[in-house]
Amino acid sequence: MKSAVSIICLLFVLTLQGQVQRFIYEYKFTNDSLKKDSMKSEYMFLDILKTGSKYYSKKQFDSDSIQTVAIIKQMKMNPGSISINKSFGEGGIDYIIEKKLS
Repeated sequence: MKSAVSIICLLFVLTLQGQVQRFIYEYKFTNDSLKKDSMKSEYMFLDILKTGSKYYSKKQFDSDSIQTVAIIKQMKMNPGSISINKSFGEGGIDYIIEKKLS
């Protein structure tokens, strides 16, 4: 019985170490510093991994997910020809910040 509890505790600890911690922020910004009344907001994800961190917009995440599904469909239909469209919609932030830990 003691060894079963020890194994369960060990598996629990191992699964916790492999998890990604994701924090969601609402980022408010303006494209024109002279027009402070025209604030925009966008949800941003901060993923913290064991190897580093990644900061990107929710619209970037959604766009990447949609593109992945489209590429898989295209590969099934015609593996020799793949078309990739970069579309982020109405989002104002289309970059990713990554930090790698060494």
